[in-house]
Amino acid sequence: MKKKIIQKKDYELYTIALPFDFKKKRRDSFITRELEKLHPCYSDSTCFDYTLSFSKGKLLANVVVMDSVKLAEYKNEGRCRLELDEIKRRYVFKETKSPLLLLLLVTSLVSISFFSVRAFALPNSDSSKSLSSQENLTLFEETYTSPVEAAKVLFKILDSKKAKVESYSFDLKSSAQNFSIVNCLPEDFDCQEVNNLSATTLSFSPVSYKGASSFCNLEVFSAASKDTLAFEKLNSDCMKKIRRQLDLHCVKKISDDANTGAFSFEIKRESVKNLFSSLDSLFKEDKVSVGKIEISFDANRAICSLTLSSVPPEEEESILQVLSSVDTVFPQKERKSYAKAEEKKSFEKIGMIKTSDGKSISYYKTLEGKIREVIE
Repeated sequence: MKKKIIQKKDYELYTIALPFDFKKKRRDSFITRELEKLHPCYSDSTCFDYTLSFSKGKLLANVVVMDSVKLAEYKNEGRCRLELDEIKRRYVFKETKSPLLLLLLVTSLVSISFFSVRAFALPNSDSSKSLSSQENLTLFEETYTSPVEAAKVLFKILDSKKAKVESYSFDLKSSAQNFSIVNCLPEDFDCQEVNNLSATTLSFSPVSYKGASSFCNLEVFSAASKDTLAFEKLNSDCMKKIRRQLDLHCVKKISDDANTGAFSFEIKRESVKNLFSSLDSLFKEDKVSVGKIEISFDANRAICSLTLSSVPPEEEESILQVLSSVDTVFPQKERKSYAKAEEKKSFEKIGMIKTSDGKSISYYKTLEGKIREVIE
């Protein structure tokens, strides 16, 4: 079969760290997500091919990306092997092999990888004991940080930085989370806690500024170790309990749907923590899981959407439990500042009113001409 060289100007190369997942569909989906961030103008008209390698304890995808039309131009001369211009003997976009040959290739690859990793894992010291077969096999076991655990770590970092989250979304099915962050920069997440989040990627938007405040969006993707939960219709008893709980917390209901398990409501900012804590207890009792949640803050209220599933949760800790434990990261309505009583001596008093609770509020004019309030 003749060989044809793909010119450097017609392709791009990327190296992407992968979770240890031998399911091709999930691996391809993960690479597609990364290319959407890395490759300019990535779209349905773009195609990619990749080979796998193992380096420094990480599984890597060596990806070549091309325009589909340009690839077709290279293949229009009949059967040929396509080789990259800058990497000799790197053949890409090969034609599909027969099932038997493909099985032999996969078997060979797994065998070679096993012995390569085994050699890499053995200690150099003669005094060290050899690893058992079971210990070596654990190198191939996929290690994941769940989306809930990732959220817990990230929220704690935000809390420690005294940052605020104006909006947040969590989708268990796609393993994606989105944070709209105030006063926390991307470099604040360059820490060991984040590095320990296995199979989790963080992507930041450009940072914008308004006065002394910074704003950015954080997108998080966590590969799931098992198939995500399928959403099932909620039973009527569960729906009644949820509606009753919302009423107890003076929630303004917007919509709900038992067929999809979706709820939308509005609640006072100060009631969010107690509501999430109560709902978490209810969901655990009824073995209901949270599949999606979106929450945003406007003035002194929060607008929230929840999508539930009747499939029991796999984790002991839920996303609602995490959100209720880090309540301080959500914005609160700023209270008016009052002038200190000792300062009023240098101000000109211009009036006074009495509130419904019997308090007196005096109004003073400062030397700069501003109006200040003082509770008497």
